[in-house]
Amino acid sequence: MDAQEFVELAEETPGCAIWETRDGEPAAGGSFQWRELQKADSRDPDTDPTQVVVTCNVLAYGDYDNSTAVERSNVKAVEEMFDESEALVWMSHGHGSYAVGFVYDPEVAEEVIELLGALSDYPLVDDEAHSEMEMEMFEEAWNNFGASEFGDAVLRDMEHDSDAAEYAAEDFLGDIDPQTLFEAYDTLGEAWGTGCMMVEGGGTVHFDFEEPLRRAGGGEAVYEWLLERKGLGGNHGEWDVKHLLKR
Repeated sequence: MDAQEFVELAEETPGCAIWETRDGEPAAGGSFQWRELQKADSRDPDTDPTQVVVTCNVLAYGDYDNSTAVERSNVKAVEEMFDESEALVWMSHGHGSYAVGFVYDPEVAEEVIELLGALSDYPLVDDEAHSEMEMEMFEEAWNNFGASEFGDAVLRDMEHDSDAAEYAAEDFLGDIDPQTLFEAYDTLGEAWGTGCMMVEGGGTVHFDFEEPLRRAGGGEAVYEWLLERKGLGGNHGEWDVKHLLKR
């Protein structure tokens, strides 16, 4: 496959676009700001197909777009797939915008075109990589804010006999390590058959607390569960939220 055919096939692939540098500098092996590139036309006789940058809409993400873990895992997977190739180029911009693209490399040109075609039918490069990326994003968000928000949600959903009881519950929840709270929250979602956390546009992680707490029987039930997990509650056998859901 020569460079012209590579560019034409890429340009015809849904979700893909072709670019060239505004100043005419070589694109191969480069790293660019988006403003340094301009749309190219494979039919333009002045377009050098060996220096055209090919991009794909699921190989780019930013903090203020509709991208999720899909695009982030795709970029990471593609960087690993072509780490020894001269085909990769990188684009960035403000607001966390980042993308990978391709220039013509005869060693991998057919592989690149096959990949772009596959992405036009199914937007994931690697399902396993996507799952791993989601979990990394969930865990990071949980450690940053999710654990404390979950503890607050449990506390708000409880009925307290006195201020002292509320303060004691608040202290207990505040002292539980984030990993234990995440295990509780994740198991809670699995027990009623649906996920309760998701990656939204811009890579923002959202945790749903209201519905899992309602399904579990309220904050008191989850609080009791956590007491058992720490060996401070009644004995209900194996620590499992399902016995709470059956009440």
